[in-house]
Amino acid sequence: MIYESPDVMPSTTVYEVESGLRIDRVMSVDTTEGVVVVTEHPLRVTSERTVATHRLRFAAVHPIRGAFDRPCLFHCYGRIAA
Repeated sequence: MIYESPDVMPSTTVYEVESGLRIDRVMSVDTTEGVVVVTEHPLRVTSERTVATHRLRFAAVHPIRGAFDRPCLFHCYGRIAA
């Protein structure tokens, strides 16, 4: 499933579990494909007038809902080199 801003709780965070690092500037999370799309840093606009992004690949991405109906956290496991 692909999660974007309307599909998650405000202030949802994404973590790479093995490193313990938070993944910032997330645009979407695809739990089926194990892909997290993030914006480039510094922010850059492409010639098509969209924000430049890149994809982080993982062996598994799990949404955590807690007591909410939408995810409030994502755990990412096994980063796959680009």
